[in-house]
Amino acid sequence: MQTLIEKRVFGEQFGTTEVCIATELGLVVVSVSADQVGEFSLSYKGAVSSVAVTAERVAISTPDGVYTASTDGEEYGEFANQFPSESVAVGFGSTGLFTADSDGVVSRINSDGSVTSLGDTAGVRSIDPPLIAAADSVYRISGDELIEAGLSDVNDVSGIGTPFAATTDGLYTLGNGWMETLDGPFSLVASDGHERAHAVGEDGLFVGVNDVWDAEPFPVDEPISAIAHGSGIVAAVTASGRLCINAGDGWRHQLLGLKRPTSIAVAHGDEISVD
Repeated sequence: MQTLIEKRVFGEQFGTTEVCIATELGLVVVSVSADQVGEFSLSYKGAVSSVAVTAERVAISTPDGVYTASTDGEEYGEFANQFPSESVAVGFGSTGLFTADSDGVVSRINSDGSVTSLGDTAGVRSIDPPLIAAADSVYRISGDELIEAGLSDVNDVSGIGTPFAATTDGLYTLGNGWMETLDGPFSLVASDGHERAHAVGEDGLFVGVNDVWDAEPFPVDEPISAIAHGSGIVAAVTASGRLCINAGDGWRHQLLGLKRPTSIAVAHGDEISVD
């Protein structure tokens, strides 16, 4: 993705990471240093509906199946089809890579390449193991099965740290059962797994710090299509294809002109320092 010279100069002060964006045209990977946006490239050509990243692998969902590639090295490796059936969502969990098709069937792709079917839903919207957002409920992945965990018309979930669910009725957090945190329709939620989270609702962007939620000004008047935490930054992409980055000192943005972005993930890059 980056040349060695670019890594030295571009990331000398802050370290670098990569932001992966699923779009109608393919997977776009953008080099980021703190809130500075660097070069970007199309790493996979073809419609991509969802993307997930670990320190070693990137996975994408496509109409032709789930493709994965290595993230180790200067460039992403060649994408290989790990699941030759339609996929609308993907997510890495502790026991494997999870995927769902347009019928709401959830499967796990095991490390040996075998596939385990976990169960049916009324339609998966997002996967963030161990949680799944579906039209009829939040589901929890437990071994080789799915367990209904409550709520309905769930648009998004955050499964790391304190669980969150964005629904058409409100934003919920899991404590002694699901508790409403914010009222109104919410479409997106993302968390760093510790003390900070973001959610996108009908009234805009909200930030939660240690369970205290407030509205957060967003730098552009454009709908947010996807949002994610990772490597010390928050990354969001708008419907117009504008990448917005917040590394702790406010939002900065750059129009990339991406067509129909649907999902975003932040790679496990160098930890950012803002000293």
